[in-house]
Formats: sequence, C-alpha cells, structure tokens
Amino acid sequence: MRCLPAVVVTAVLFAQSPVRPDVQLPAEAAGWDNVVAGLLSVLDRVDVLALGEAHGRQVDAELRLRLVRDPRFARKVHTIVVELPVADQALFARYSQGGDVSAIELQRLWSPANPPYGGLFEAVHDINRASQSPVLQVITNQTPTGVRDRNTLAVSAIRERIAKGDKVLVVYGAGHVWHREGGVTDALDRVVPGRVFVAEVLAPVSVRGSGSTETQQLDASLRALEDTVSSRDRPVMISLMHTRAAALAANPFYLGQAMLPPSTTIGDLDDACVYFGR
Repeated sequence: MRCLPAVVVTAVLFAQSPVRPDVQLPAEAAGWDNVVAGLLSVLDRVDVLALGEAHGRQVDAELRLRLVRDPRFARKVHTIVVELPVADQALFARYSQGGDVSAIELQRLWSPANPPYGGLFEAVHDINRASQSPVLQVITNQTPTGVRDRNTLAVSAIRERIAKGDKVLVVYGAGHVWHREGGVTDALDRVVPGRVFVAEVLAPVSVRGSGSTETQQLDASLRALEDTVSSRDRPVMISLMHTRAAALAANPFYLGQAMLPPSTTIGDLDDACVYFGR
C-alpha cells in the first residue's frame, strides 16, 4: 500500500469505531506559534502523535521542522518513527545521534540537495549534537525483503518505546496512520486504546492535469474547509472532534485516489488537520 495523495489505497469498511484520544482542543489555533503549541499540548494526553504526510510536499516538511526544532519537543518526545528506510543503518545512527559524518558519507545516505523529509534528519542531528548525550532517536522502516506490510515493524517499534514510558512522533504517509482498520493507528489502538492522536496537513498538491475534475473537487473541498474557519492566519490547526469541519467528505481531499467509502469524513480519519490554504 502506497501513501497519499499520489496513491491508491484499497477501501476497507470500518469494522468498529476506534477509541479516540481524550484531547480537548480549541476549534482552531491559528499561526505557527499556536499550531506548534497545540501539537505539543496533545503529547500531555497521548503517547503517540502521528503526522500523516503527503510525500515531498514542502508544507509538511516545514510543519515537522518547526515542531521538532521547538525546544519543548525533545523534553516530551525521545523517539521519531519514519516510513523511509535507509541503506546504511550504522552510518545513519552515527549521523542522527549527532556524530561527525563527511559530505561524501552523507551522499551514501541521501542526496544533500534533496534531504528526506525536508531536513528532518538534519534537525535531529543538530539537536543531538548540541546535547550532552543524544536526546532523540530515529527509527527508520527497515522492512525486510518480501514483507509487504510496512506497518508491522513500525507498530512493534512504537509499542516497545511506549512500554518504556516514551512518547513517539510517527511520520508516515497519511493512509498508514488514519483511524481506520488495517493501519498503524488501528494496530496501536488495540493495545493502547485512545493513546494515538492523528494530525494531517491539508493543502493543495502538485499534480499533472491541474484542471481535472479531481483537482477541482479538491479545491472545492479546501474551500469548504476554509469556510469553517474564522481566523485568516495560516497555517491553522483545526480540531476534527465534533466540529463542522469534521463532517466534510474525505475522498475529494485525496484527489479521489483513496477509494474511501463515500460516507467517510475527514473526522473519521484524523483528530485534527493543519490547513495551509488553497
């Protein structure tokens, strides 16, 4: 299963309503400072903050960087679990823990001109390097050859960390972390119900054929989402717990590629969204 929005995700019927986290958020929190503060406050009530992303989109990267680089983040969270695998685990561990890595060595991990997750690993490197000992650990998705379900190892790693009292940031494609059967959050809810909070960026995506029916429907859905918000500051974090925004149909936000049942709403999938505008 690949990840949204440039994805196709097999539709599944919801077998039962998931246990949602007991987090009280304002209907909206506008501006960068309030968005970051809102996400950090969630971690006082849950063990896992899952950020569903659209791979390669700049606004998703900026949100992660602002969150992780906030001095309060590393006082709450010590583990970040990401969907991306890396080729050289030993070298990556040295780099992410703040160790010295040459430019040539770094090219064995990724292109410095196009760093994964928009510089997230560099942020972790800088934070750990500035600390007396590493405070953040990154767990990458080293799914063995032949294993198709990339969620399995993530769930195992997350369960191990929260069993030790840690709090975890999960950065996966949105389709993997929604509150729905078969994903990372569903598996965690079976063992730590109500302890996973899912937030997702909703914003335009760059696709071919921008005048297509799907892109027009996406724009209409973003406009409908915007109509539920009173603030004009962007970004704005919108609660999807019993709000007007929560009732919006989900499928158009993913260019129709998620193949979700027509009745599925964004409130069924996420606990909050961070909206960047149209």
